[in-house]
Order: sequence, then C-alpha cells, then structure tokens
Amino acid sequence: MEVELTGNREMTFDSATSASVAELLDRTTRTDNEWVIRKSDLAPRVADLIEAVLESVAHGDAITVGRVPEVLTTTMAAKILGMSRPTLMKHIRDGRLTSHSVGTHTRLRREDVVEFRRSLRADCARAIQDLMELEDELGI
Repeated sequence: MEVELTGNREMTFDSATSASVAELLDRTTRTDNEWVIRKSDLAPRVADLIEAVLESVAHGDAITVGRVPEVLTTTMAAKILGMSRPTLMKHIRDGRLTSHSVGTHTRLRREDVVEFRRSLRADCARAIQDLMELEDELGI
C-alpha cells in the first residue's frame, strides 16, 4: 500500500511507512489512557508525514489522503502527474513513461508514475535554477 498526501506539499509514503503508522496507531489505541509520542519515537518517514499534515492544517490547506492502487488507468496517472491524458499518452508513445496493455486499455504501474513525477519535478527545478543563473549573468 502506498499513501499519498496532497496539499501544498505532496508526499508519497511506501508500504514500510504505512506499516510504521499502523504499528504506532495500534500501540496508542490499545488503552484508554492519554498518550504522548515523541518525534524520536517515530520512524523518520512517519515523522515527516505527521509534520506535513500539521503544517498543512496550520496553513489552512486542504488535505487529501488516499490509497494509490498498484496499477493505474491513464486518467488516474494523468491526474497524479498534473497533466492532460493526451499529454500523458504522448510521453508513453515517446518512451519516456513505461506502460502495458490490458486488452485495449493502457495501464501504468504506480511506481513508474511516481518516479516519472519525481523526474519531471527535478527537470523543472533544474530549469528554474538555469533561468536564475542566466538572470544573474545578464544582471536582470
């Protein structure tokens, strides 16, 4: 299972993080006593999840937590990537994103889509950095 937290900050959590959260919930809900959890008690990814949720809530952001299936439709993948379905299909045709067919339908692995999203964001960050360097060179 992979859980994705969206809002101003998007974070994706893998099965190990989900298992850590499940263990934490199990430990804290076994009794009616009040409980205290210290950040040091948590796995780093669980601490990151809680911190992201609290920051988003503090800023008044909407939070969506949902399960992302292992195999995605092109519509779901396009939504995760923040692009239109035709643009997604172009990336698939150009070989930038791996897919497989189920009958006449195109399907994508969640893992491939998440990795592609990371690479798109890295490309964007590099482009912004290059633009900032060019501005510095031109004295703009």
